Amino acid sequence: MFSPPPDPAANPSKHHTPLSAVKALAKTGLHRAGLEPLLIRYHEWRMARRPEVAPVPPTDDAGLPLPSAYLMTLVAGEPDWRRFLEGGRDQARTIADLVARHGGAFHEAERLLDLGCGCGRIIRHMPGHSKAALYGVDYNSRLVRWCAQPARYVCAEPGDAAARFS
Repeated sequence: MFSPPPDPAANPSKHHTPLSAVKALAKTGLHRAGLEPLLIRYHEWRMARRPEVAPVPPTDDAGLPLPSAYLMTLVAGEPDWRRFLEGGRDQARTIADLVARHGGAFHEAERLLDLGCGCGRIIRHMPGHSKAALYGVDYNSRLVRWCAQPARYVCAEPGDAAARFS
């Protein structure tokens, strides 16, 4: 049985336009074809290139290089370099506090491994909490390459980790 389209005045948040219907259909088709990750990568790429995105400085206050807005979007979900640094700093502090709360001596660790290091959002702040040698592993080879080049820690893909970190 045919039902009339919803009245936009009844629920303005559910206002449907022909364009939104086309987008929904395209998204469903991409999902069914197994191509939804392409849509996600495209969305991240577009987000990092928005005109209102502040230019990323070459380094942070500690002199460590900052990744591109696109790489920040891949790991943090947005291209804002200030939030990238702030979020990494907050999470590094949270990790150190949790280890201390449970009786660990984080500052005395010899080695630290960041699983899913991305482009170093958290691990770049670890020297403020520990003198340990810093290592990272990530499945994304592009992030690993960026992370391993300019930074003060070693990153590897999972298959390379055993050989690199032993």
